[in-house]
Amino acid sequence: MNNPSESAKEAVLRRFLLGESLIGWRFKPTDEELLSYLAMKAALGSLPSEVIPEIPTASFFDDHPKNLVKNQTKDNENSASDKEWHFFIDGDEYFEGEIVKDRKVGQGVGSWRSVGREDAVIGEDGKVIGYKYLSTYFTTAENSSRPKQTLWEMQKYRLSTGQVNLSAPVKRCVAARISRRDTKASCMD
Repeated sequence: MNNPSESAKEAVLRRFLLGESLIGWRFKPTDEELLSYLAMKAALGSLPSEVIPEIPTASFFDDHPKNLVKNQTKDNENSASDKEWHFFIDGDEYFEGEIVKDRKVGQGVGSWRSVGREDAVIGEDGKVIGYKYLSTYFTTAENSSRPKQTLWEMQKYRLSTGQVNLSAPVKRCVAARISRRDTKASCMD
């Protein structure tokens, strides 16, 4: 740490923003930290480090989540053993607060279905800094009319209106955290 008053968390954030390599470091942000990265992304348009890749909405919802994760893993050797992956989705309707209940993926290979309700994310000061909701991925089998629930989950995050200055140019993206629940089965579906 360069500054004695700087906390370990602040030092990691500073090094992340400067694009420095952090050996042995795993990117596991809290909801509040993920929203702070999203706020910087919205204000600046880009971040110095590409720890969280940006993907256009159409590309993000074009394929099964295991392929999306596989593409991110091959670009980052440290993420091969991770159980969660993060993305900025550019142009997603959730930026405006719209929740799509059943989002089709690709050519009908599956869909993301929203589960439950939108939850507020509260900052350290007790104020709402953003919102999130959970979706589960369902596959569509060729010989079945019923979709099958998978172990893939996604939380989408958006900033609260107080966090975004819409009168200035803003990058209209949301953050997503994709994870795969643990199971004894070793398949990626």
